[in-house]
Amino acid sequence: MLCGVNYGQSIAFHTKPGLHQNSRMNSMQNIRCFAANILKAHALLRRSCSEQLYLVFNAIRTQQFLICQINLPYLNLLPVLNCCFNAGLNICASVCDLDGVNKKALCLLGASVENPYIEVRTSDNKQGIGIAKWSHIRQFYELDNNNPNFVYAPLLTKEHVDPNTKQKMRVKLAAQVLSHSVAAGIFSKIAKGDMPTGAVATVMSIKSDEANIGMFGKKQSWFKYITVEPPMFFYMMAYMITNVIEQTFYVFQACRVNHGYSEEICYNISNYKEINSEVQKTVTIFHQWNGIATHIVPLLLAFFLGSYSDKRGRKVILLGGLLGKLYFSIMITINTMKAWPLEYVIYTASFPSAMTGADLAIFAGCFAYIADVSSLKNRTLRVGILDVVYLSTMPSGVALGNLLWNKVVNRSFTTMFAINTCFMAAATLYTVIFIKWQTRPEQKSLKEAGVKNPVKDFFDVNNIVQTIKTLTKRRPHNRTLFLWFLLISMAFYTFQRDERQFFYLYTSQVFKWEATEFSNFRSYLSTFYVLAMLFGIPLMSKVLKWRDTIIVMIGATAHICGHLIYAHAQTETLLYVGATAAAFGPVVAPLIRSMTSKILPADERGVAYAFLSVMENAVAMFASIVYSQLYRLTIDTDFINAFLYLTIVTQVMVFLASFTMDIMLKGRPFEPYHEKEEDQRSTS
Repeated sequence: MLCGVNYGQSIAFHTKPGLHQNSRMNSMQNIRCFAANILKAHALLRRSCSEQLYLVFNAIRTQQFLICQINLPYLNLLPVLNCCFNAGLNICASVCDLDGVNKKALCLLGASVENPYIEVRTSDNKQGIGIAKWSHIRQFYELDNNNPNFVYAPLLTKEHVDPNTKQKMRVKLAAQVLSHSVAAGIFSKIAKGDMPTGAVATVMSIKSDEANIGMFGKKQSWFKYITVEPPMFFYMMAYMITNVIEQTFYVFQACRVNHGYSEEICYNISNYKEINSEVQKTVTIFHQWNGIATHIVPLLLAFFLGSYSDKRGRKVILLGGLLGKLYFSIMITINTMKAWPLEYVIYTASFPSAMTGADLAIFAGCFAYIADVSSLKNRTLRVGILDVVYLSTMPSGVALGNLLWNKVVNRSFTTMFAINTCFMAAATLYTVIFIKWQTRPEQKSLKEAGVKNPVKDFFDVNNIVQTIKTLTKRRPHNRTLFLWFLLISMAFYTFQRDERQFFYLYTSQVFKWEATEFSNFRSYLSTFYVLAMLFGIPLMSKVLKWRDTIIVMIGATAHICGHLIYAHAQTETLLYVGATAAAFGPVVAPLIRSMTSKILPADERGVAYAFLSVMENAVAMFASIVYSQLYRLTIDTDFINAFLYLTIVTQVMVFLASFTMDIMLKGRPFEPYHEKEEDQRSTS
């Protein structure tokens, strides 16, 4: 079957298998016409899709290809159509530009401006033959665009329905019109009685032409799918380069300023056990209050950030968070240059930075943005890739920071945090320049929405009401219950993140590690994390087709096993064994976010992601207190590893929540029942 003709450029039809892309046709199977030799001489097999093969022609200048005595410089339509029809090939689609040559060809075939159609031979059996009309597509667009609750085809715009002369030449616009979302939307309107039953013919025509038109469309370059990955990378690289150094700085500042010891002692504090215990108690109290200051404001903002980003776009909250972290980087750099007590970090850097939402805003904005611009089919993969992007900075960032600290900056805290500031500036600038303000039709700018008071618009009580409604509204198939299971799972999973600074103190006290040794360990641990994310998620979700709930249980089990080994490790080697066992742990977070997006419509994702962050911040604030007090009480005892068992308990809760959901789903995949989206969506 001939699936397409491009006047002067390409032709496609079924032929025998065994041909490869860009191979020259040595014979034209199933074609018996006078032009066979000319076709095979100029045709190159361009692309194959199922059984349909594309032939791309060079410019053919021959007298055998003429239409009604008009000399056309390129391959003309009528002889090719006759050739293929005589060979038993049926034409089902045609694509061309609208230059003068093709206009003449269309006119000679019977088309005109008033009646832009040509007749083609079809089956003699007229039963069941309907008429596909453009007016049906226009009617659907008007109905769909005026629906305030749900839009079937959000990417269908005025230029698709009423294109100008230049726009009519774009196959990309045709591909958007002849898409699954438009066909499904028209069918839904017919079922509701909003459109005539005759529009079924248009639906069938769209479904028939969708694949053929899509085959001629040029695939989007991979780099056009890049959205929030670069700012996430720069932000995380800034964090990871100074991650271990920041912990070292807190100990050094407490030792040098708060306790008044010399620089020599403070740089080598792991060699002085009693002094180390004394200083660590001060640092532990600092971590407790710093955790509260860092999370209390984002906890309150989260009730507004989600709903606000749903109506104003993701960029505004992402940019706000990045500006807050940029401020933190600048101020902690200043702290390194001053002989200020350690608690000044809270007053001058941590708390003011948290006023913008900081990490909460960045992660909520990035993951909601990805959910907006990715299709339902590949959302788990896209979210996983974003996780890989920021996880990849862990081994590389820690290793680079260790190298700079020891070999380049001569253990200068000021220089290290200045480098951190440069990365944060890069993330902020990229977001300002390249990230879109709005990613969905329902998102409107302040100007478009006619907002006169931006502050009142942000701190809108309706945002809290919307958040509560999203979390409590009744949904079929236990989806509200599943949403709460996911929120609780994220809370327990992120509880262990506040363990990190205490694990640094633990290795310093028990294994006499300094910044270099801990950096090497973190690099090893992070490398296995990234490998698990890079290969584990695609393997388990795409190849093995495992359910999301199963993958979450595997991740929680990995964390449990790893921390059991940490708790009983008597040598440094066992710590590395524990890191290996915990490799699959980080797969939990992206799977929870992906599952959350699958059970909610697009206009509620921002609320959900923000409330996931509420759980993270609420738990983190509570966790900073629990970990601080537990570590401070056990630092001089044989139970100094008690905080590791606390982490194990939280991961057991994650496992149980996922196990319960899997039982309730009865082996079904975690897929939505209501959302109809396109399989492909532009992310440029």
